[in-house]
Amino acid sequence: MEDEYDFSHPERGVAVIINNEKFSSAQQEESDDRVGSSHDAAALDVMFRGLGFIVHRYDNLTQSAMVETLTSIAGMEIHSKSDCFACAILSHGDATLIPDCTPRAMMRKRQDYLLGSDGGAVLVASVINIFSDTRCPGLVGKPRLFFLQACRGTNLDSGVDVRVKKAKIKPDRGWKPGDTAEKTDRKDAEEGNVDTEEDTTYDSDVDNIDSIPYRPVLSVSPSNIHKDILVMYATPPGYYAWRRDTGAWFTQSLYKVLTPYNTTYWSLTTLLTYVNQRVAVCYESSYGSDTSMNEKKQVPCLTHMLTKDVYFRPKNSQHSTLV
Repeated sequence: MEDEYDFSHPERGVAVIINNEKFSSAQQEESDDRVGSSHDAAALDVMFRGLGFIVHRYDNLTQSAMVETLTSIAGMEIHSKSDCFACAILSHGDATLIPDCTPRAMMRKRQDYLLGSDGGAVLVASVINIFSDTRCPGLVGKPRLFFLQACRGTNLDSGVDVRVKKAKIKPDRGWKPGDTAEKTDRKDAEEGNVDTEEDTTYDSDVDNIDSIPYRPVLSVSPSNIHKDILVMYATPPGYYAWRRDTGAWFTQSLYKVLTPYNTTYWSLTTLLTYVNQRVAVCYESSYGSDTSMNEKKQVPCLTHMLTKDVYFRPKNSQHSTLV
C-alpha cells in the first residue's frame, strides 16, 4: 500500500542492542551499575526476533566501541536487502548545552548523550547520523528506529491526582487477557499498592534512575533527526528514566506491546502511543527510604520524521542469515 513503507524485501533487517550495565570509569562507583538492564536486553532480543529481525547484542561497550560498532553495522551490505533497521541502547544518559555555531553565537543547543561503559559520552545525534542517507545508503527511504533507555536530565515528574473509578489499557488490540493496569491514588501508594500488573511478578519494589552526576566536555557537532527516522526516548527532555532490578518501565512496556500480533494489525506509531499510556498508567516510583523520590511518574517521548506507516507484516519465507 502507498501509505505503508515497503516491507517486501528479502530481509526484515538488523536490530542492534547495546546494553551498558557495568560501568568502570574512575569517575564512577559500583553503585552506578545499571542493575536489571540484562532483563531489558533479553526482552528486547525476544521482541526483535519475534518481529523478524537479525539481532546483534553487545554488552558494556566503551564510548569508542559504541561508535565503532554502530559504524561497522551501518556499512553492512544486508541493509540494501532489508525492510528497515532498529537500534536499542540501554545506558546512563543526560544532556549538555553546545554552542550554536551560527551568527547568534550566544545561542546554545541542548543535546542528549549516552554513556559508554568507560564513562565516555556519545551524542544521540551522532548515533542517528551514523545511519543517515549519506552514511548508510542501503537504508535510503527505509525506516530507522531508535529506542533509548536513559535519563535525559534530573527532573522528577510528580504527576497529578486524578479521581477516576478505573483507567485500564483494554486488551482488545492484541494484549493478553488480564494485562491491565488500574490508576492508583495517593492512598494506594501509601499502602504500597503501586506499580502492579496482573501478569508480571517483580523481584524488587525499588526503582532506580539511569542518570549519574557526570558532565563531559563534548566537541561533536549537533545533528537533526533525518527523514524516515523514529526516535523513542524513555522520558521527556530533562527528566529521569526509571528502572527496576527486573527491568526498566519503558523497555518492559515496549516488550509487552510490540508483539508479532500487534505489529501486524496496528501501525508502529499507534502501538508506541500505547507504550506511552502503559508507562504513564501502570507505573509509579517506589524508591525506598528516600521519600522525595517516591510516587513519581514517567511518560516516554516519541519523535519521528516517518513519511508512511510501519507494519511488520509476516514474511512468506524465512529470512536468511546473511549479515
